[in-house]
Amino acid sequence: MSEKKTGSEGAFPVGEFYKQLEGFNLLKTQNFWEAVVVTESPGGQRQVRLYRWRNKGGTWKVDLARFNISGWNVDELASKVKELKQKYGISG
Repeated sequence: MSEKKTGSEGAFPVGEFYKQLEGFNLLKTQNFWEAVVVTESPGGQRQVRLYRWRNKGGTWKVDLARFNISGWNVDELASKVKELKQKYGISG
């Protein structure tokens, strides 16, 4: 897994509605990009979200289809999600 990114270090393409606070890359290839990202809505609600983007003509677009996560290290993923939730006071 890659090092974490914060909003000031490089944006994940989450769109304009959510503010990106921090995140971790899970996988990034020429065609696909998967990450866990902490977002904040305009109302201040924070969420840990899973994203998958597809590279379309050099632009990363959110890919709304379900995707296979069998190649992920789920123990490391769970640890990083827990870390982000604790850091940003997200329960659940």
